Amino acid sequence: MTNPCQSNPLPEIINVHSGIREVTKGSDLVYWWQVKGLWACKIKLSEGSRRTLSSGVRASKKGIKWNNEMKSIKVEAERVILKRVSDEDLDIQRLPARSFDEVFALYKENYTIDKSRMNLIEREFSGKMMDDISPLDIRRFHNKVVKTRQGTTWNRYRNVLSAIFNRAIEWEYCTKNPVAKTKAYPSRPVKQFLTAEHTDAILKEARKESSYLYSIVFFALKTGRRLKEILRVEWKDVDFGKQTIKYWISKKKGGLEEHYRKPPQSVFQLLFQLRSENKDKPFPYFPRAAWRRVRDKVDEELGLPDRRFHALRHRCATEMIEKDATLYDVQYYLCHSSPMTTMIYAHVSDKRDKKIAAFLE
Repeated sequence: MTNPCQSNPLPEIINVHSGIREVTKGSDLVYWWQVKGLWACKIKLSEGSRRTLSSGVRASKKGIKWNNEMKSIKVEAERVILKRVSDEDLDIQRLPARSFDEVFALYKENYTIDKSRMNLIEREFSGKMMDDISPLDIRRFHNKVVKTRQGTTWNRYRNVLSAIFNRAIEWEYCTKNPVAKTKAYPSRPVKQFLTAEHTDAILKEARKESSYLYSIVFFALKTGRRLKEILRVEWKDVDFGKQTIKYWISKKKGGLEEHYRKPPQSVFQLLFQLRSENKDKPFPYFPRAAWRRVRDKVDEELGLPDRRFHALRHRCATEMIEKDATLYDVQYYLCHSSPMTTMIYAHVSDKRDKKIAAFLE
């Protein structure tokens, strides 16, 4: 195997790491780090051994304040490393180039994610090589997503893409994650939740619309499940004996994990009635058009603070707190992975505490 530095002159380095990537493109370049205050780089040779190359360039100097000056130090270190690769005739091990389609197919075998989201990602990056996908390509895809969707929806696409590239790096199918250079949108805090009056009106209109819509709305209000989690429930996940239901919860970076929860008795009474109507699953589909009619009618009459189906999940949490459940209870019942997620209901808990304190005055 020929040394790429012998056939190609040292490239003109413009961006940080661009030179080392040009020479070692497709190779098992491990990472940059500091050894005794000097920038160093670890590479894998064709014989299988790993070697650390020190640049002799100090990682920090007195009086350095700006990022551009720090970058210039790294560029200087890169030039020294590239010269050492050339002078010492190092035979760097090359990794086979992998296409996005190969990695994507392998990722789908191991992780389950929303099909429509995955299909859009596949159409965008199909036919490209993993190491050829740049942050600019990610930015272009971002622009397409936010044209028709909210900024926070981009965060979900970003999480999936980042997970795909991170897994590819673990599998040694690529050397970098271009998604890491893009920023996520800050989540929008929910300022107001549905009240008991709102949910009573929604249930009343849903019953008029259809018994199936009423059932799925009632189930969401009493279990606090997201819509996709409701549609994933199968009859084998419902244990009428132990009065528990197994939910499949999506993880942020792909895949599902199971959680067992015990909902109110009224939920099992509802499911017992549905068992004779729907053979495969309690809720095989979501009547979106019917839901929108009900939501719009109630919104016109009462003015809903949140028009999403997800608002029913927030109402479930609010009702729990109003009935003296703690924030920890809410976190457990709703399967929040982080307590910070549950803190959006903290102001509801504060109102309850003030009410209790008023009784003691």
